[in-house]
Amino acid sequence: MKTLKILIAEDNKLLHGLYDEGLPSGLFEKRFVDNGKDALEEYKSWKPDIIILDYMIPKINGFKVLEEIRNRVNDHSTIIIMSTFMYNHEYVDECNKLGIQGFIVKPFKIRDMLQCICDCFEDSDNEVGKRLKELLRKK
Repeated sequence: MKTLKILIAEDNKLLHGLYDEGLPSGLFEKRFVDNGKDALEEYKSWKPDIIILDYMIPKINGFKVLEEIRNRVNDHSTIIIMSTFMYNHEYVDECNKLGIQGFIVKPFKIRDMLQCICDCFEDSDNEVGKRLKELLRKK
């Protein structure tokens, strides 16, 4: 059964636990980094299917990581979901222009994160999309 490779760029260790518990290992292969520099290195070497990207991470902020992936690497197929405490329309608009697939405001429930990921597979009839929808029905 295929798993989704998910890179989580988050410097809050408590949230690592939330992601680890809430994103089932049978569906997700997870890797965690706590800064933008490591996020870019892990992205380039591991090629995740999904990146959950915190805006306020050290070394290189999440927005700059997003810009690097979309504009310099020219990757528009990796699903990127921005996660942040900071919510304003200008920031969301800038992220949308760069092609994010989701935006979630902290604090959030893991079900909200799963729904955001599931929405990225809305038109998908593949096994992963079906398994995500089934998982949401159970939560």
